[in-house]
Amino acid sequence: MKRSANRLMARFVLLCLAVIFGAIAVAQAQRSFQSAKTAEEDVAAEPDRVDGQVQPIPLAGSDSIPTSGDASWGTGGNRAYGSAADSATVSPQFDDQNAGSYAANYEEPAPTTPAPAAPSIKTVANEVDDTGYAPMASRYSDSATEVDDYASAPVAPAASAGYDYGDASQYESGYSAAQYEPSDYSAAPTYDEPEGQAAMLAPPTTAQLRMDPQSTDSQYSAAAETPAEMPELEEPTAPATESPAPLDNYTDNYAQPTGPSGFGQPSYDTLPPRSDNAGAARLQIREDEVQPIEAPPADNPMPDNRFPRAAAQRESIGQGMQIADEGAGKPGPAELEGPQTPSLTVEKLAPQEIQVGKSATFTIKVRNIGRIAAHEVILRDVVPQGTRLVNTVPPANMSADGELLWELGTVKPGAEVTAQLNLMPLTEGEVGSIATVSFQASASARTRVTRPVLSLEHTTAQQVLIGNDVIFSIKLTNTGTGVAEHVKLEENVPEGLRHSAGNELEYEIGNLQPGETRHLELTLKADKPGMVDNLLLASADANVSVEDRCQLQVVAPQLQVGIDGPHRRYLERQATYELMVANQGTAAAQDVELVAHLPRGLKFVSTTNAGYYDQQKHAVLWSLAELPAEKMGTVQLVTTPTEVGEHKIRFEGKARMNLSDAVEHPVTVEGLAALLFTVTDTDPIEVGGKSTYEIKIVNQGTKTATNVQVLGQVPAGMKAVNGDGPTRVTIDGNRVYFEPLARLAPQSDTTYRIHVEGLEAGDQRFRVLVKSDELSEPVTKEESTHVYSDQ
Repeated sequence: MKRSANRLMARFVLLCLAVIFGAIAVAQAQRSFQSAKTAEEDVAAEPDRVDGQVQPIPLAGSDSIPTSGDASWGTGGNRAYGSAADSATVSPQFDDQNAGSYAANYEEPAPTTPAPAAPSIKTVANEVDDTGYAPMASRYSDSATEVDDYASAPVAPAASAGYDYGDASQYESGYSAAQYEPSDYSAAPTYDEPEGQAAMLAPPTTAQLRMDPQSTDSQYSAAAETPAEMPELEEPTAPATESPAPLDNYTDNYAQPTGPSGFGQPSYDTLPPRSDNAGAARLQIREDEVQPIEAPPADNPMPDNRFPRAAAQRESIGQGMQIADEGAGKPGPAELEGPQTPSLTVEKLAPQEIQVGKSATFTIKVRNIGRIAAHEVILRDVVPQGTRLVNTVPPANMSADGELLWELGTVKPGAEVTAQLNLMPLTEGEVGSIATVSFQASASARTRVTRPVLSLEHTTAQQVLIGNDVIFSIKLTNTGTGVAEHVKLEENVPEGLRHSAGNELEYEIGNLQPGETRHLELTLKADKPGMVDNLLLASADANVSVEDRCQLQVVAPQLQVGIDGPHRRYLERQATYELMVANQGTAAAQDVELVAHLPRGLKFVSTTNAGYYDQQKHAVLWSLAELPAEKMGTVQLVTTPTEVGEHKIRFEGKARMNLSDAVEHPVTVEGLAALLFTVTDTDPIEVGGKSTYEIKIVNQGTKTATNVQVLGQVPAGMKAVNGDGPTRVTIDGNRVYFEPLARLAPQSDTTYRIHVEGLEAGDQRFRVLVKSDELSEPVTKEESTHVYSDQ
């Protein structure tokens, strides 16, 4: 019983509140009707001034709410959003195009008859979303707001702002949307539009309410405070009004907003695709029309390049990048010349506290505080974490990653646009999101285009001797129609030339007037022989440049010497050498001097071509006044080796211009090892008698004999007894071996002895073999011994 009584009491309180606010709405409608009549008579009046600032002329068929100094509606009620909405500036003042495009949406039409109890559906251009609810009418959309069946008078924004748009769970089934008749636009005033901009529809002629931007009262009054528990409303709908005409097409002009903290963010490099909706500010949440975008990083609320369609059409232009296509732009009207300073502020309002399961409204206000219009204004926001989006007013496009986009079109100076998000809190805690705004601005300038053209020519001698100066004569002319500014010459010194300042030279000339010519000289030094291709570059501002090439040959003599002759000789055997000198360069070699330095182991014998032997220097000298290019000469030198060993003949050639060349010719002088040996014995001997063979070896040559070895072969009629000599002896049957003698110096000798015994009578022949490293074959000798018998 107690619970039923509480329910009845709650319903009674709700009914009382509805009656009270219905009465307030009727009073407001009457006041609006009176103001509308006055406004129709003052359409062409001059703008009013409030606090020294020009205020827009009220539209025909609308009432203006008084400023904060006058009586205002909704001031006595409790605000549904508390103090957080006190500083909200609600709606802009229009004095130009925006008045025509947004007036009908800012000011809600006042129905002349109460809405019927049953829901009534009236559709214009299929603007009702897929939930079955039509969003609140505003300057952004075509739909009428949802109100209760007591709203027979015009509904003020303060009374409707607290409702949860499009959320059926927040209404009783007995409530239905107010039914509005289509507005008559035939009597609406027209506005002059700038060239190239679509005309906007005028506001309806029915009495309407207009929110004062200077009012200090919040648009959220106590009437918007919805009970915590309300029966669900089954399929409420509302008719939609005709949307305004579309805005201009997109342009590629962007402007960066500037100003204090809280201003709108500068426009991105790319913009989203245009909505297909007919109205300039009429947007719907239609995912099938939204282009996919890349999700921004979590720590960056405003990522660049969000809109792939625009990004695909635009490329980042780096420094020095060449644009292939010619531009299509033309000078704009005079009003676009000079500083263009649109500046947007964005403010987001939220209730101080909301409850889980009860929808709440977040309001975003965008205002142009600059002096010119901001074009292609785009408002962005995301659904806060921990909430669910019920609807938006006006409807917004939703990107693939859940970002909400409002295309606001053009915002004139002093104008303000508002967007609302109706959210359903799902979890307890702090919720919120960041709203950003971007826009475009247009500016124009004109000037006279001239073109400076540089002509460059430089010349020099065709051939330059190495070491001499290379002088380039330079002629630089401006053959164009404009001044060539900051003209400079650049020289990258090629190989074969040099300059004391380095290889990269630059000379500042200054400005060249049209038709002006400068004559200059550049001096370099010929450094290396060969063909030289010199490139000279002249450049000026505006990417004006020209280059010129000049070829020359750096000529130089090139001296080369050589020796042809034996590399191995024996002592005291003459050797003849041929010494050569050649000029393989491109110029004659002057004052050529040749010197052959002889080693100590070679003795000078003779030479040709008037050579002179210097005994003190042990060298042979020749002189030549000139050796033409590509010519060669030879001289002969005869020497005798006098010392064994390794020797070198050094042959040098020198000429003027520090030309020189040298070569060394190695000579190995060897001695000849000539071994001579003799064999003697005691002869004859009787059978059983002893005899000794003495072998004497003499080195009669000039070279040490090495590894001298002796082998004795005893005949069968004799027997080897023993042996002695400079090395150890070994007897193997009839063979007697002596180990090799390591060295036998020239003119030295050695003796070996082999003792034998006669066994048989007869003529016995003893054989000796001598060999060494210097002998290719062993030398053999035989000694005959007569053995006789006494019997």
